[in-house]
Amino acid sequence: MLSKLRNFSDSTFSRFSFIGNFLSPNSITFLGFLSSLIAGYFLIQKSFLLSAFFFLLSGFFDLIDGVVARSKRATTFGGVLDAVVDRYEEFVMVFSSFISGLVSGELALITFLSMIMPSYVRARAESTGKMKSCAVGILERQEKLLLFVVFLILQNFFESSLFYCFIIISILGQITAIQRILAAKRANRKI
Repeated sequence: MLSKLRNFSDSTFSRFSFIGNFLSPNSITFLGFLSSLIAGYFLIQKSFLLSAFFFLLSGFFDLIDGVVARSKRATTFGGVLDAVVDRYEEFVMVFSSFISGLVSGELALITFLSMIMPSYVRARAESTGKMKSCAVGILERQEKLLLFVVFLILQNFFESSLFYCFIIISILGQITAIQRILAAKRANRKI
């Protein structure tokens, strides 16, 4: 959904492309991963606001590494690294929520599956399904991150916020996977 705003975000965040003079896109990706690890630590400590801040920071780095890569140094390896690190960051969200005792192991597993399945479907559709882009669906990475951060902040006030967040992500993630499967099927009919 938010990927439709890519032109807006690229123009808005392009002013940060100067960072590419100092850091490679892969280094920025690593900073994003480091931020998510720090966020996970604070989540386990139940410091929800600090955790939300560092998860947002990891999302910021994710935006910036893309802007720098598109403006200066995009590589195939960088695209693979970015996608893999994104999955690790999602794992940190889920695992730290489980370790902190805020969600059950069963819900954590279902949610993690629902987070990675749309990415898997997209990767398959774009690599073997011959789709140029399968960035469709209601819950892409940016939406997952924003939803998670909002509910993480709400966790300060409502004890079960992350539980409900995980339910929502689980449902919307599966809907997104189905939307991408259907998009791949439609695209293959055209070939």
